[in-house]
Amino acid sequence: MPTKRKKQAETEHGASADPVEQEQWIDESPSAKSTGLKSSLHGNVFQLKLLVLFLIRGIKAKYQFKLGTEIPGMGGKFDDLIFKYKVPDKDSMTQEVQTERYRYLQAKHKQNEETGKITAADLLNDNDGHFSLPKYFRSYYGEVIDGIKGCLPNNVRDCIICTNVGFENETKLKEDGIELQPLNDWDEILNFDKVSDKKSPIRYKLKKTKALRWEMAQWSAVHLLAKTLLEKVTHQKEIALTSPIFKSYHVALVEENVIDKEKKNLCSKFLKGDDSRFREILSEITFVHYWEKLNFKYDDKKKIRHDGKNKLIFQFKETLLKHLLPKYPKNKKQKMEMDFRVFKDFYDELISEKVLVAGKTWKKKPFAKNFIKGKDLTEKGSEFRGKLRNAVFTHFWKDLTFTLSPKFGREIISSTPDENKSLNDLVGEKEIGDFLDKLVFAVHTPNEVQLDEILKTEVSDRYNLNESDFQSDFILRNMLDWFKKKESTFMSSAEGIDILENAKKKMKSLRLTAVSIDYQRKLKEVCGFNEESIQEMAEKLKQLLISENSVKRITSELPKRTAVKVIAALKELRQRKIRQGRGRRLLKILYREVPENLAIKVFGLLFSMEPDIFQDNFQFCTLETRDIFKRETNEILHLLLERDFYTITLLHRAAFNNEIDAIEKILFLIQENLIRGDDRYKTMAEQVVNVMCYDENGFTPFYVAAARGNENVYRKMLFFLKHFHEKQNTSDTLEKILTATNGFVHHALSDAMESENLEMFQVILSSVKDVLGHNTLLKLLKSNSRENVSKNRYDILEYWSDTIFGVACRYKDLFQTLAKIVVEQKDNGSEAYQDWSDWNDLIFHLIESEDFNRFTLKYVSADILQGMLSQKGSNEWTKRLLDLRLWGGFKALS
Repeated sequence: MPTKRKKQAETEHGASADPVEQEQWIDESPSAKSTGLKSSLHGNVFQLKLLVLFLIRGIKAKYQFKLGTEIPGMGGKFDDLIFKYKVPDKDSMTQEVQTERYRYLQAKHKQNEETGKITAADLLNDNDGHFSLPKYFRSYYGEVIDGIKGCLPNNVRDCIICTNVGFENETKLKEDGIELQPLNDWDEILNFDKVSDKKSPIRYKLKKTKALRWEMAQWSAVHLLAKTLLEKVTHQKEIALTSPIFKSYHVALVEENVIDKEKKNLCSKFLKGDDSRFREILSEITFVHYWEKLNFKYDDKKKIRHDGKNKLIFQFKETLLKHLLPKYPKNKKQKMEMDFRVFKDFYDELISEKVLVAGKTWKKKPFAKNFIKGKDLTEKGSEFRGKLRNAVFTHFWKDLTFTLSPKFGREIISSTPDENKSLNDLVGEKEIGDFLDKLVFAVHTPNEVQLDEILKTEVSDRYNLNESDFQSDFILRNMLDWFKKKESTFMSSAEGIDILENAKKKMKSLRLTAVSIDYQRKLKEVCGFNEESIQEMAEKLKQLLISENSVKRITSELPKRTAVKVIAALKELRQRKIRQGRGRRLLKILYREVPENLAIKVFGLLFSMEPDIFQDNFQFCTLETRDIFKRETNEILHLLLERDFYTITLLHRAAFNNEIDAIEKILFLIQENLIRGDDRYKTMAEQVVNVMCYDENGFTPFYVAAARGNENVYRKMLFFLKHFHEKQNTSDTLEKILTATNGFVHHALSDAMESENLEMFQVILSSVKDVLGHNTLLKLLKSNSRENVSKNRYDILEYWSDTIFGVACRYKDLFQTLAKIVVEQKDNGSEAYQDWSDWNDLIFHLIESEDFNRFTLKYVSADILQGMLSQKGSNEWTKRLLDLRLWGGFKALS
């Protein structure tokens, strides 16, 4: 589950998907020892929410259970969630005798559900991929059933691979022998409603097809051992006990006469043929790997002796290949080639037995794929393949030697059973069938965001609430504390109930039960009120929402009746979609209840606080760019100048939605008409530029782009504006606009600081620096902040009277972000270094100002302080500080 990059050539067991061709991959499975919450946040959140779902629904289903995650020694590759519960024993005559059942689950979350479909290759590839069946098959028998804390197969209810994505086209899956079988039985925990038209949660098992069973017969741990041994030898790597597969089998490889520890090669008896099952497996894997790499040629001048007649396959002798098989290449550049004419006398029967592909005998790869893999062979084809396989095996291994670690083959007395396995530990039809009976794919499940809503509904049902954000957050926090513990432990159903009950107590302690359905029902039984009195109460509540206060006292001689009116008013406001978040609540009220001009005046600050709240209410829909730009130029310019009821233009919408293409087309159109257009079009284009950078309330497209974090849009518009003023020879005008307190940059920057919107703050300043230059950035930071004009703004907003830099210094995150932007990375020819001189000047400029008493160094981190002092040394820096203002210097240093 947690993401960890491993060595390039190794899978978790030490083998690669291909012994030669290696790829980098990311292992998202947990290590043997749980390390709690790790990287890949969306996957961890998905896992956490599934744990909460099992907790709540397990309690709801009245199970006595224990819930665990990444428990050492349990679950193997299915350890993201372990649900251990008790059911009545079927063989017992009484309900009192119970037996344990286990549900193991591995969570796989994909952020892109459209491109993350599960393919046949994902399922069949023997690697450490998210959906690799060989990996899960080995884990089931090696860790779930036979592990340190293994359980009996009869006690395993299912092993689930739970994911928010689905399978690819079922027809394609069938072509590779994979057929899906929907499960229609009711799952009391993993049941979900339809998510969308394209996504319906469903559970599948895999049908036990002949093709799938043939593949699975080659997935045992002993098969993996053979693959790993081949990979180590071909790459001349040490065979060490650090590889889990060798740790399990190193003793058996020596004691069962596979590896001669003294000579460091294969035992001669094993090489010549000892009829052991492991020799058959190793020779099979060696042959497939070797033969797939082999190319055939037809123009070798060397004669192959034959009698000119078509011979039968059974007459083929291994000795014919003795001097023809090429050496295995030592690197990728070398090729293996062999003269095809050795098979010429057997051509007709090789074609009829489907060993060769008719019409391909002149190509480099004439052998049928099924023949190479040993799949669906005729009796004669199988006999012929056996001769080739034995010849290749002997040829490949006879001169190879191993590099063995010192402890290889030495039995460790304190070893666990998992470290002393026999080469006879193979899997058969029964094991394959048992695994397929337990394996369940839960696909198209809700993603981690959608799970959030499901959990809120579950909590609402339990607490009988209309809204359950608080309770859900409380439960998630408690689960997270348990989830991220270094040493994982089980949580019992009793402990889970305690968490739910504590959430209920917490809710009561915060007096949130007033809006509960139960309380509303009881009050309604006593009395009710007309719409007029409800509206009157709603008006009082709206004043609470607008004000800075979080509490409003409503006095009444009849408190019970007043409570009824409050609840009814809350319902009225809820219908207008008043929600948590001051900006969201205020905007909704302004949108519905107050004059247009007031709503427009506070757009800026509200947008910087909660930009997403505008999505639904002000129709920031995606531009139909193609339709707009099919129109005539004058019509397009008119559209760009049009403002809706709330003064929003097409440029605002494009900036909101990060419509890069639309912005580029609009800017190109404006530029063309400024340069080549007639006077009428030129005037209109200039008006569009005015729309872009000026608004009496500061709510410009620049503002929208910054608040949404759409940096590319912001930079493109700023770059355009820079060139516009350069063409007009009015660059000084642009600088004045930037530093003016009512300018488009200044206004948005001030709002970003007031609302502590770090992303908006960073977008603006980084763009100014990169597009307009470092000096322009410094001038902007030294310019005055907005004057205190709260009376003209309905006393809603607060303003400062010092510099932009001075305001930023009051907030830790803004201050530290600003340092990263201002400090320049330079190179003096011999080394790279950071230039802190401008940053120090800003600090000293602030201390010199009238507002120096507001500034201290409390937000200066160790790294920033080291950089500040590195410019001229700590003594000189401190002296300069104290020379400015003795008291102010001490104040800052405090």
